[in-house]
Amino acid sequence: NRPWIGIHSTVLQGRLFVSNVSKGGPSDKAGVKDGDLIISVAGQPIKSQMDFYRKLWKIGSAGSRVPLTILTRQSGVKKITVDSINRYQWLKMPKGN
Repeated sequence: NRPWIGIHSTVLQGRLFVSNVSKGGPSDKAGVKDGDLIISVAGQPIKSQMDFYRKLWKIGSAGSRVPLTILTRQSGVKKITVDSINRYQWLKMPKGN
């Protein structure tokens, strides 16, 4: 299974922005917020949305730790690690988790 980090993203002027963070998901727990700009995955700059997913999936399977560099409105450039999960397990979780 591919790693899932719990975000939706959109490309705007050639940059990859987080458009939605799944509440309680991996990225939410790591501090990613709506509107953050994803700069790189594992130190590799992002060129497009597909490039982002290829780099994310190259990290390994679900459960892999995903190093991201993001630009936030609050604190500028920030390096974080998101603990990915299996998306299908997430979808089967009861509400409130």
